[in-house]
Amino acid sequence: MPVIYDPLKLVSARYTSAFGGTNANPNWTVTKVINGTTSVLFENVYNFSGTQDSVKRADGLIFNHQMVKDSGLVKDPDDAFYNAYGYNIKTNQKCWTYEPQGKEWFIAPDTTAIKSAKLITGRQFQSRSLGMSFTTVGAFRSLVTRVKANGSSFQPVSSNNPMLNGGPLRKIKIVFGQNQKAYRYKPLTGNVLLTDTNLNSTPYADMTEIPFSIFAVDELDTSNGNPRQLNVAYIDADNDGLWNPDTTSLGKYHFTYILASSYDSVPATIYTTKDLGIGTSSNGFVSTDIMYAWLPRVKNVNGVPAQWTNGDALTISPYRITRPDFVPGYPVKYSWEVKGTEFGNRQLASSEVNSINVFPNPYYGLSDLEYNDDGARFIYVSHLPQSCSIYFYTLDGTLVKRIDRNQSDPNNSLEKWDLKNDSGNNVASGMYLVYVDCKELGVKTLKIAVFTRD
Repeated sequence: MPVIYDPLKLVSARYTSAFGGTNANPNWTVTKVINGTTSVLFENVYNFSGTQDSVKRADGLIFNHQMVKDSGLVKDPDDAFYNAYGYNIKTNQKCWTYEPQGKEWFIAPDTTAIKSAKLITGRQFQSRSLGMSFTTVGAFRSLVTRVKANGSSFQPVSSNNPMLNGGPLRKIKIVFGQNQKAYRYKPLTGNVLLTDTNLNSTPYADMTEIPFSIFAVDELDTSNGNPRQLNVAYIDADNDGLWNPDTTSLGKYHFTYILASSYDSVPATIYTTKDLGIGTSSNGFVSTDIMYAWLPRVKNVNGVPAQWTNGDALTISPYRITRPDFVPGYPVKYSWEVKGTEFGNRQLASSEVNSINVFPNPYYGLSDLEYNDDGARFIYVSHLPQSCSIYFYTLDGTLVKRIDRNQSDPNNSLEKWDLKNDSGNNVASGMYLVYVDCKELGVKTLKIAVFTRD
């Protein structure tokens, strides 16, 4: 887990942390690459305690290594449930990313609904912001499928059988708007959403088109150098023939399963004879090669269901057991890139002028939150360059206050206005214009509303 502790020391480089040693006594080594030249920062370090005193520091980064003896999906670091019940969450990173960032159309199922719904046996997903889990004991259904997180390779169950045994979990990418076929399983009782009855039998129905495609984008897994496309299955709880989760608490129970086998639009008998609603080892959930179980719920945005844009992508990254020979020939390693801190870059600084903002806006003088510990009133102007002039005007163009900024501390990007004019008197309630003159970098104009106690 790399953590920035001194932004001013960052350099532009690609870093890799790789595990070596033995299973009984593993170690880690960090290298960095700059302009094609590789150097070793730390070599064969055996400390995995992850405490503040034991971490290594270089280039403005802290390198924090901790031992992981399990595999699956990283629990969400900001999840109140896990933190409240004492789960040891060992990372500050989520297990997933969405492109473009912040445009996710989904959220996880409602926690209370998961606990109470008859269709889900009270189990929580490992990623509670995503609603996805590796199917193992203590997670989604307390069942282990043919996929084993500690497996060293995938092998066919038998000849002419697309289903796979083994592991480990693969990093996957879901691309929306790029359709593929999926195995659809439906409840025997018709639309179970009307009764909330037990979803205890969901035999195969047919293959239908779904609005996304899934690929294994993992260094352990390619198909002729290209990402391997994966099979998908889902439970169509309302039996309408479509993969169409909605905004209700459990997204219409549209359980979606990412399989380990390679995609084929022609249904295979080994899957069409299964029943994903039961847990038997012969033909139920357990007998398949499910890697991940996903229960998405459509995000409600001001009463309107969110939608993806074609080409949006969701990437899921599993973590792997800290063991140097986890997969022979592929040591466990993690890489990341850092863009170094830039000084005196006028073009970059000019592009940051658009980030200048004021807060709180509006300012409510009736709230105690708008006063500091000394009882003084304040409004901040943020994301400022080191040198600029800030003008506060009334709407009729009268200059109220001018602040000339000449800040030498590169860590300080704020200026405070005490809501007084140039004569030292408190300003009245009303609308004000803020004009920030950044000289050769450009200007930014903002509008703020002030409501005073007077």
